[in-house]
Amino acid sequence: MSDQTNALLDRLTSVLDVFDLSFLISGGSGVAAILCSMHAAGYLDGMDSQPVWLLAIGLLLVTYVLGLLCFTVGRSLRMSGWFVYRPESMESHLLGELQNFGVTLEGVAPELVVPDIAKTRRDGSEPLYNLCWARIRHSESSAASLRLLTRYWVLAATCDGIAASLLIWYASLFYLVMNAPNVSPVLQIGLGIIGLLATRKLIALLFRESIRCKINQIREIASTMAILQAVEKR
Repeated sequence: MSDQTNALLDRLTSVLDVFDLSFLISGGSGVAAILCSMHAAGYLDGMDSQPVWLLAIGLLLVTYVLGLLCFTVGRSLRMSGWFVYRPESMESHLLGELQNFGVTLEGVAPELVVPDIAKTRRDGSEPLYNLCWARIRHSESSAASLRLLTRYWVLAATCDGIAASLLIWYASLFYLVMNAPNVSPVLQIGLGIIGLLATRKLIALLFRESIRCKINQIREIASTMAILQAVEKR
């Protein structure tokens, strides 16, 4: 990948990272699905009489909020393992990658003593993962790795959000099919089943890509921690 392409991806990631604008992608997909079904049902008649600026602001707010909801729902569905096999916990995976790179837990934060640092807490927090992120953020020499880690996070969040927005698309299209004239009930049910299977397949593909980004993020964290530990030993 050329330096120009890397620079373009870094800029795009930086833009999406401001106020978590990656939510606008999944939110826009969900809003488009809702507007499509509302337009077909005639619920948008008369909307052109409203001020354009008011519609724009309202659409932006709804898109962002819906994107946030899509991200939350998508991440929960991916972690549940309903659509794709859920891999080992992030803490266990990170611990294994750190060991592969020769990084000890003492080397992660020698000045801190955190009980059970490599175990996921009951509240869902992951102290080892969070601590490694903090070490990388506060290291000036790991700025390039931080940009790459942020890119992986944005891509994973975008995949999770889009996956959830596909459920909105399915519901909207299924609503249109069920209310379409001159369509037999058998055909409606058949199209609904086909659409459900296709939606599930697409969601599984997006979740696999999200997991791949998470795995790459873990490996980048472990390799960066190994470099930081090697520099500290000099």
